[in-house]
Order: sequence, then C-alpha cells, then structure tokens
Amino acid sequence: AEISKRYGVPPERISVIYPGSDPEYRPLDRQKCKKLLQEKYGIKEPFLLFVSTLEAKKNVPTLLRAYKQLKDRGARHKIVLVGRKGYGYSEIETAMKELKIENDVITPGYVPFSDLPAFYNAADIFVFPAYDSFNMTVVDAMKCGCPIVASNGGGGPEGLGKAAIIVGLFDTTGYANAIESILKDKKLASSLRKKSIKEAEKFSWEKAARKTIAVYE
Repeated sequence: AEISKRYGVPPERISVIYPGSDPEYRPLDRQKCKKLLQEKYGIKEPFLLFVSTLEAKKNVPTLLRAYKQLKDRGARHKIVLVGRKGYGYSEIETAMKELKIENDVITPGYVPFSDLPAFYNAADIFVFPAYDSFNMTVVDAMKCGCPIVASNGGGGPEGLGKAAIIVGLFDTTGYANAIESILKDKKLASSLRKKSIKEAEKFSWEKAARKTIAVYE
C-alpha cells in the first residue's frame, strides 16, 4: 500500500511474497526446552518473551509498563528480553528502574541460533509491541507454536492472521489485558498455539520460490 501511494505504482503490479523460515523453528518438547534454559541461562520461572535488538524504538518501554501492570495484578511470570543492546537501550534501562522490575526482567543478551527455538517453545507468550514493516522473529514464534500478542503497527498484523491478539501500538493496558487473558485461559492459549502453527505454513521457501517464478512468467 505504501509503495503504491508513494511511487504511484498500480496495486495490481505489486506481488507480495512471504519469505520462508528456518526449519529448526518448530514445536519441540517444552519440558526439555525449559530444562535447557534453566541449565544454560538460569531461567527457572515461567516467562513472557521478546526477541529483537533491544532498542527503545522497538517500543520495549511500553511492554515493560504493561508487564508492571501484570505484576501489580499478581502475575508471577518473568519477562525475558533476548537480543543485543542497541540504540536507545538506556531508555529501556531507565524504565526498568522507574518501574522497579529489574529483578523480574531477564536479559541473556545475544542468544546463538541453536538455542532460540528452545526460548520460543518454553515461553508462555511471545510479545512484540514494535512498529515494524515485518519482523521474522514473529514468524519464528509462530513456527514454534507460541501464543502471540502484537501491536497493530506496521505490517505485523497482515502476516500474523488469526495467530495473535492484536493491540494498539502504545496501549499499555491493552497489552496487559491480552497477556493476562492468555495466561488465565488455557483454552485460549491452546487455540492460539494451534493457530500460530497453521498461519506459519504460508512462510515457506518453496512457496516463495514458486510465487517468484510466477512473477517472472
């Protein structure tokens, strides 16, 4: 839509082709994944997950404020922020201190590819509050069957389909409510896990190749 608007390209000349995802991202034994994270990263408690470069522009401070609301409501989960520290990390650090949740936020830093599927499989919810064109960490989470809460900003909602609860970009209470509903409703959590795996089927390199060939033809 933005290409069409900015450059005057007729919509019918634009083909959207989704990329594939590494086959290592798939449903795994949750207990084995939890054991790996406990032994290697010291993560013992149930947790919510965010994966990306840790930058303020990824809307992480909003996520932390939502998490604080959950803590105040009695939630026992930790929140795990996986990724290197990036531009504006000081804002994230400041938010943690102001909210007094430093002991509840786990930052393992950069995680090697081989361990990422375990994080997605062990997490109770993957939360992605950023405004992005489209972020492949969301696809990786879907491939692993993780329930997702995401913002309505950018291209995320299009790729997610029915696999996520979509929240307004800066709606702190909206994130808290969505996360809480999944944690308290096992049927909802199970349904979202199934929908994640189903929606993830459209992210296939074979499908991407066939559609690309079709464009050339």
